[in-house]
Amino acid sequence: MFTLRGDSGGMATHAELAARLLRECAGFFRAVGPQQEGGQADMEALAETCEVVADLVSKDPTAELSVDSFSEQPSA
Repeated sequence: MFTLRGDSGGMATHAELAARLLRECAGFFRAVGPQQEGGQADMEALAETCEVVADLVSKDPTAELSVDSFSEQPSA
């Protein structure tokens, strides 16, 4: 069951909510992936991206991203 309670027991912050939603999306992409003919790898990549962003938001919700830290990653 989804709750709006935060990790500390009070109301969830926007960052906590965003991280939870991203993790739920990752689970959805993993559940749907096997049903997508030829698209399972894409769904897994989306799931991994959601998890990475959820971790970033959870660890440091106000951090800024460096554009230089991103580069085009070759597809597997």
